[in-house]
Amino acid sequence: CQRERAPVRIEVDVDGVPAYAAVAMPSGLSRDGASSVYHRFALSAGTHRIAVRLKDSAGGGGFDYSREANVTLKPAQVLVIDFDDDQGGIALS
Repeated sequence: CQRERAPVRIEVDVDGVPAYAAVAMPSGLSRDGASSVYHRFALSAGTHRIAVRLKDSAGGGGFDYSREANVTLKPAQVLVIDFDDDQGGIALS
């Protein structure tokens, strides 16, 4: 059986505007390990609409997970977008 995992595709929109898109290959010699993405960008303090879409399956079709939320950022606050399937998918914290 093939052990290789599908690449992970992620897209992030801020206030309805595409802000980030990436494809992360699985780690490991057999490409069967975790995929990780790190990207940092600055947003002004205030309320923003964040939309996150993630695809981690092979083949066509749309995204496997999505999350939209309004977040209110304070000056110098850090917002982390994370994924944990056991916790329901995409988390904004």
